[in-house]
Amino acid sequence: TMPNLQIFSPSDSFEAKACLEYAYKSKNPSYIRIAKAGDPNFHTKNIKDIATFQLLRQGQADILLICHGTIISEVMQAAEFLNASVITMPFINSYDESYQDFIKKFKNIFVVEEHFKYGGLGTYLSSKIGANIKQIALCNEFVHIIGNQKFIRKHYGLDAQSIINFVSKNTQ
Repeated sequence: TMPNLQIFSPSDSFEAKACLEYAYKSKNPSYIRIAKAGDPNFHTKNIKDIATFQLLRQGQADILLICHGTIISEVMQAAEFLNASVITMPFINSYDESYQDFIKKFKNIFVVEEHFKYGGLGTYLSSKIGANIKQIALCNEFVHIIGNQKFIRKHYGLDAQSIINFVSKNTQ
């Protein structure tokens, strides 16, 4: 209901800094989802353009894992095992579509996010790219359990081992 709302979900402090700088300079309203657990950095240097995808790992397999936010820690563990490439898209609804050609190069594309399957990054990319994107995300239902982040991720299949299992079962 808020036109031109920019949505950011940084994976580490480097992305958070770039998101904040971009949002501050923008004339549009912005929402930045910032983690509070002191999560590790996966970038090694400052980010030049937060409006496009951030390549964090170039794998050898024909598998691409796309994510945003601190789920990156689970995704990177899974990517090591799967030998997959990893990109983050911290500016979720960016109008920069340079990522499309890069993503379409992969036969197996998975979006991993701590969000509902419908209405998140996976839905956004599917509508923009039209490729067969598989989502590893939450079902659109009420959450009736309590636990820490590790417990909840495992319960909903968002931990590294669950990601590995899902990707292994759904690759061509």
